[in-house]
Amino acid sequence: MTQQTGLDTIRTAYRYVTAYQRRVLDIVGLLDDSLGEIGFGYQQWATESSGAVEKRLPLDGWSWDFLPLMDFRVRWSKDSPEENKAGAAWLWLRHVADTGLEAFRGNRNIEPDGLGEIPEGSSVVRLYWAASRRRSRPPCGTDNPRP
Repeated sequence: MTQQTGLDTIRTAYRYVTAYQRRVLDIVGLLDDSLGEIGFGYQQWATESSGAVEKRLPLDGWSWDFLPLMDFRVRWSKDSPEENKAGAAWLWLRHVADTGLEAFRGNRNIEPDGLGEIPEGSSVVRLYWAASRRRSRPPCGTDNPRP
């Protein structure tokens, strides 16, 4: 492989990642529209992959940390974030683009090589859903203990 061929392959890979991320954002947009119809509003976006990067030098992190939609969460709420009242509801969506990295998360000292250490076909894309509703009464041990 010549240097030019290698660079062409890298540019093509970036285009694939960009196209994939556009599709993921389109799905999140459709969910946002649908949830809006039943009273949920977008509340928060967080990324597991690059969120901590801003707080440290780039050379201290993994190259994976700079893939913006590698691992992210979106949260919607039925009431505004300030209204943490009984009956308030939240929905979360978490997207993990490559579950092959999960085994390495516990040890940030070992960065996996994207072309060798994660076997082809051993990982998947995952979407996780979670829902929560604020209880009508505070739990025991608060100002309003249960009888």
